[in-house]
Amino acid sequence: MMDGETVMLDVESGHYFGLSGIGPHIWTMLEQDRSVGEIIADVKAEFAIGAGDMVDQDVTHFVQELVDKGLVTIVG
Repeated sequence: MMDGETVMLDVESGHYFGLSGIGPHIWTMLEQDRSVGEIIADVKAEFAIGAGDMVDQDVTHFVQELVDKGLVTIVG
């Protein structure tokens, strides 16, 4: 954590990545081997987000970005 942001280094590429807002919370959930569905449900509950918000799409998109950058691997 640095100034409220989670900073990560991809040792293979040497690139730094920063997560802020709900990003560090999602990262912690991913470290616990949670499914995207479980993360979405947790984010909705933890941050009191209503059904009209685009949480499902936003979380899925965020996780896909992490996968695309090689920071997360989908298992199962």
